[in-house]
Amino acid sequence: MLTRDARLSNMFGSLDQDIQTRLDRVMDKPSHDTWNDAHGIILRADTVWLTLWQAVLAVDTSFPTSGQVTNMAGDVVEPWPVIPSQILIARALRFAARAHTSV
Repeated sequence: MLTRDARLSNMFGSLDQDIQTRLDRVMDKPSHDTWNDAHGIILRADTVWLTLWQAVLAVDTSFPTSGQVTNMAGDVVEPWPVIPSQILIARALRFAARAHTSV
């Protein structure tokens, strides 16, 4: 499974069960909620940090570079303009697993 790739890691080492579960959820059912929960997950932290959103941008340069907008109370003012597909998320995870420190 892509979310269990040992090459994916953050500053604490291998991705823990909670992070893998959040990635599994967005892979299984991409939605505003699951993407909002997973987009900031750090997939690589060797020298340059790489989040899921950055990995998506690396494999699809047309993907939006601005995301959900909230007000000071935390209410969503503008939702994510686009939610990545399962295929795009899978491509991003593969990219992150192969990425080197020069990303």
